Amino acid sequence: MSQTKVLRVLKELGGEATMAEIRKELKNQHPNRTLHHHAHRRLESLNKQNFVTKHKSKNRTKWKLSSKSHNKNMDDISLKEMCSTHNKTQLKQADIEIANIVSTIDLDTNIDLHQISKNIESFVYEPEVDSHANFHVDECGNLNIRVPSTGRITIAGATSKNDITQGLDYFLDSMGKIGLNLDYSEREIVVQNILAVTDIQKEVNLEEIANDTGQGVFEYNPKQFSGAIFRSNSRGIFIIYRTGKATLNGVRSYSQLLSLYDESKAALPINL
Repeated sequence: MSQTKVLRVLKELGGEATMAEIRKELKNQHPNRTLHHHAHRRLESLNKQNFVTKHKSKNRTKWKLSSKSHNKNMDDISLKEMCSTHNKTQLKQADIEIANIVSTIDLDTNIDLHQISKNIESFVYEPEVDSHANFHVDECGNLNIRVPSTGRITIAGATSKNDITQGLDYFLDSMGKIGLNLDYSEREIVVQNILAVTDIQKEVNLEEIANDTGQGVFEYNPKQFSGAIFRSNSRGIFIIYRTGKATLNGVRSYSQLLSLYDESKAALPINL
């Protein structure tokens, strides 16, 4: 995960930077971590894997992203990048409601699940059933945090950015009470998926949608599934049901969600 953080910083610096510039930005983004001290070692490792290259420019060594680096989760979207005020307004205008945001964060530490489950009441760990522990945050509705011993946790059930940060704060506060002091920044939280719902407020004929939009535009097989499925050329899946209700899934940001909505809306032979 730390290599990915270094790659992300290099990308934010325009894809090319000196070691001093990379270390400075890493320290700015992760002031309570020692990642900037290990940046050179991480870059050398990435260089051996052909994710970055280094070259001399005006007597200075510069590190540059390679074409291969774009396949190393460089399309990840952090919580900080997930949404904007303008996007939220557009979603509201389109009557699109966020139903679930799934995100992950690597806390860069091993966690003793047995010890924590003995000391924290809301921490459920049943190793004979699940290798992960679960931490339910009552203050955030249906928010649940799945915790493996590796420290790479998954946050599910959130419907907003605030749900995620508030739930993570509760979790880390609980960890702090037993002596495990951890912190994070919104840049480190990676959005894995957003599920949203909408409703066109009228029943629709799914057979007509599948036939009128042309072969393959909407997939509809009522023997296998009750909805008509539209797969975006870029990212995401739109599914509409006879009731007029629809789900949007498989995106990682509000802008991607809006693009999926617009693309599926344009493909439908009815007005959303």
